[in-house]
Amino acid sequence: MYLYQFRGPAGTEKSTSHLTGVMAGGARLAEHPWKARAARGRAGAEAMGTEGIFERMREDHRRVLERVAPLEAAMGQEGAWGRDARAEAELRDTLALMDRQFATHMAGEDEVLFPALLEALPEAKASIAPLSAEHAELRDMLERLKATLAEPDPGDRDEQLAVQLRDFIDLLRIHIRKEEAVVISVAERVLRPREVQALAARMPETPRSESGGGPR
Repeated sequence: MYLYQFRGPAGTEKSTSHLTGVMAGGARLAEHPWKARAARGRAGAEAMGTEGIFERMREDHRRVLERVAPLEAAMGQEGAWGRDARAEAELRDTLALMDRQFATHMAGEDEVLFPALLEALPEAKASIAPLSAEHAELRDMLERLKATLAEPDPGDRDEQLAVQLRDFIDLLRIHIRKEEAVVISVAERVLRPREVQALAARMPETPRSESGGGPR
């Protein structure tokens, strides 16, 4: 069983030990009897050249996790962002990347992927609703991080940033793991060609210059 703890906006700790149950639910959804629809969806996606959209989503996930790794390393260093211009530039650049990912990848999930899955599999609501709520929480966390970074340093800004980043990265990792287990693996099987095409159109390919870590 996976067990993580992270603090919510008000400082309360939330347990995500339900992750195992969510992932098990995803496995059950993946075995849904709509074999014919799944076959048609895969064939249609291949015909339109959109079969790579789900791998692109996984690549987006890998990219953002790679970009937050240096921030985690910097958290334990006193004055990491206040006195190190390069570290602060990397933080700003990573938050800007998150903004772009949330505006494309996350919005595509909210506007296309989740509704299409719910139409295909109404029983998936119990698994998808918490993911939608986490999208809202991650957006709020990102806005707080940007606001903290933009304010004059009152003397404890690095400490504030470290706490906010820890919460943000913890939730982001948990969310991505659930999403890949519950949503992407199921969507590959049940989405129809027009739904895959709409998802691909909503998620443009990330420029090569945004791959990898460090400021650009």
